Amino acid sequence: MLSSQRIHHVSIFAKDLEISTRFYTDVVGIRRMERPPFSSAGVWFEVGESGAQVHLMELQPGSDVLDRPQHSEHFALWMESYEKTIQWLEQCKVPYDSYPDSVAGFAQIYIRDPDGHLIELACDKNS
Repeated sequence: MLSSQRIHHVSIFAKDLEISTRFYTDVVGIRRMERPPFSSAGVWFEVGESGAQVHLMELQPGSDVLDRPQHSEHFALWMESYEKTIQWLEQCKVPYDSYPDSVAGFAQIYIRDPDGHLIELACDKNS
């Protein structure tokens, strides 16, 4: 059985990054943080002292959320171990995409729940 330790982040689309960034900092009161150099535009925020994050991803003008690629809006759980997570998913015959050396700075494993919702299982790539 897998051992998730906490919610790591929630990723959502923003039609206008500047307006959304101001909303999340000025209204919601969360602090902007450094974001890895992904090829797409976005902004990351830190939620208090919890370690949880909100990731904004730029929604290109004219596109629809339903047209986005596989790794789109999702929530992420921080897992205890990369190797144990992969082994468990294989044992359960759950399809996954794995990025152990992600530019995010931690390993990323993507799965879908029975209704098709995307879930990221994030962990230290050396665990």
